[in-house]
Amino acid sequence: MPSYTSKEQILLPDGIYDWEVTGASEKTSQNNNQKIELAMEVGPDRVKIWDNLTFTAGASWRIDAFRLSSGEILKGTVEANLEAEDCIGRKGQCSIVTETYNGRARNKVDAYLLPNTPGGTASGTGTPAPAAPPTSKFSQPNPNPKKDEDGAPDDIPF
Repeated sequence: MPSYTSKEQILLPDGIYDWEVTGASEKTSQNNNQKIELAMEVGPDRVKIWDNLTFTAGASWRIDAFRLSSGEILKGTVEANLEAEDCIGRKGQCSIVTETYNGRARNKVDAYLLPNTPGGTASGTGTPAPAAPPTSKFSQPNPNPKKDEDGAPDDIPF
């Protein structure tokens, strides 16, 4: 009969933690996009967490945030490559949240953080890396809203 070693699941409280990539492999997403699956050890207890860097135009901001968090300097708009083996050994900070999926709680990387300023610590002084771009034209207020004849806003999106 096959055997294995059962391990207690450790969940980190939501917060900011140091991370290190201990494994990475190139895969294909369910939507047939290239991705790098990262195995990371997070926090002082080195809890194992997985994350994906998916290579699509809409997700390039997350790949940039990962690279910036690990101390890489990015310049301008350029065609860039990132290989799985380039990720192994990288370190940085991230914001961890807990989510429930199929009735089971698990930690996930919410955001990669820019390296701390001098004197900063892993206890919450990191600066968020660039956020995702707005997903629709209604994500940000219109600086010049249309008005009806009574002066009320006339740009309601329905």
